[in-house]
Amino acid sequence: MIQLRKATIDDLTTLKHWDQQAHVIASDPNDDWNWEVELLRTPDWRTQLIAEVNGAPIGFIQIIDPQKEETHYWGEIGAGKRAIDIWIGEKQNLGKGYGTAMMQLALEQCFSDQSVLTVIVDPLASNKKAVRFYEKMGFTFVGKRTFGIDDCAVYAIEKRDWKAQTTMTVFGKYAKVYQDKFMDVDLYKDTFDLFCAQIEKKNANILDVACGPGNIVKYLLSKRPDFKILGVDLSSEMVALAEANNPTARFRVMDCRKIDLLAEKYDAVICGFGLPYLSKEEAIQFIEHVSGLLEQNGVFCFSTMEGDYSQSGFKAPSSGGALKAFIHYHQADYLMATLEKYGFKIINLQRKIYPDKDGNTVTDLLVTVCKK
Repeated sequence: MIQLRKATIDDLTTLKHWDQQAHVIASDPNDDWNWEVELLRTPDWRTQLIAEVNGAPIGFIQIIDPQKEETHYWGEIGAGKRAIDIWIGEKQNLGKGYGTAMMQLALEQCFSDQSVLTVIVDPLASNKKAVRFYEKMGFTFVGKRTFGIDDCAVYAIEKRDWKAQTTMTVFGKYAKVYQDKFMDVDLYKDTFDLFCAQIEKKNANILDVACGPGNIVKYLLSKRPDFKILGVDLSSEMVALAEANNPTARFRVMDCRKIDLLAEKYDAVICGFGLPYLSKEEAIQFIEHVSGLLEQNGVFCFSTMEGDYSQSGFKAPSSGGALKAFIHYHQADYLMATLEKYGFKIINLQRKIYPDKDGNTVTDLLVTVCKK
């Protein structure tokens, strides 16, 4: 498992040795990192890190705030950005997935700062391996740019896209584990029973957003087999499980931020714990999209983790595992205000409070509303 620590002057010999490696020179042939001086400096705009595997150094990461960086390498640039340099020190450590793990940790560190919205990189345009690496990590091409005598390709990744990508990765990897842990939804059956009771129409069209392995769909169909349900989820692995668990329902892979692209209207929409993976702004937009998809007097039911929004951050999912996703705690005040704005009337609001695996208290907020 890779761990990051601060680089110190004790790393001088290692870093100078890495500078002499052919693959390191090829990726950065014209820069002098001036390690003897820079390792002793700790400017507030820069973090220099050593990546280790089992205590042995294997790579280097530098994260800077390009707006504050004193040489203005990036020129005039706005706030809310970070720039990353990254490399593996020894050739024998290439191709082992270390670079991917290092970049994931670096991005997690960058985006844990609420003010950071974008991360940028500038590999040499001729360094096709680095370009492919960044594209695989989810970076998108911004444009070509010359820094000094280096012709570079600037790539960027937005926080919202990184969060969606990490969420998809986590739930893809742990889909079966999630299914085994959460297929039983008895803890929330009172809310789901109320949801079913509010829908009098036979053969009603139901949309389940962030459907996961189809656990909620399975419960709903056990109560109302007449329901015509479409389930959507960002994870293809989750959709495959949902299809296997519910052969009479329809499912498709879809980002819940894009449900406004659906052409159908629905008698009801349900979203079980999809909001923790949406920012405040995205959650508000999601409610707007649901309003646009619902028929008159349509029912909307959702659940989320309630708490101080500022405490949102990267956390291991409740299904377990080492990978982390960005979890948002939402607050009832802005959710209720948004529901009122888009013409919803509260039917039921309840909270379920219980200890989590870390010994802290978690509050689940469950809301059922209808469109006026």
